[in-house]
Amino acid sequence: MMNDTSSSTVASDLKSPFELRYDAWGGLSYVDPSGAVHDKVSVVRAFPISDPYRMVAILAANGHELLLIRDLADLPAAVRHTLEKELARREFLPIIERIVNVSGPIEPCEWQVETDRGPRKFVLAAYEDVRRLADHRALIFDGEGIRYLIPDVRALDPASRGHLDRYL
Repeated sequence: MMNDTSSSTVASDLKSPFELRYDAWGGLSYVDPSGAVHDKVSVVRAFPISDPYRMVAILAANGHELLLIRDLADLPAAVRHTLEKELARREFLPIIERIVNVSGPIEPCEWQVETDRGPRKFVLAAYEDVRRLADHRALIFDGEGIRYLIPDVRALDPASRGHLDRYL
């Protein structure tokens, strides 16, 4: 792997294209415009909830930022597809469609929910793990750090809103 101490580049400032590819073990590699290969890179969104298609960073294995991409729409289709695939693999954000039950008014408590990925049970460790977001959205962190999104609190059924209202 190459030395990752150089400063990061913004994708819109690049004069030459870059490449992303998977190695034989499924790890992502970044080939910068000079042809240098950076193995075991990761991709991260700066604003995964509020602006998921802008400000995406490619990080070296040591966490050093190699490239900042201002807007995924500016990338060639193949590179954008690889980035979106990698981001989807990295991020797991089930959408809560209904809150079936909350075990009690005191944390920790068990939540039973229906998500876009099926029914789930999780433990809410603290009151602060339910956060109101702009545009009537809410984000819930379970006791294991998994995030759940409610895209529009107003769209929930009355019973679900009743469970959620205690936390918002």
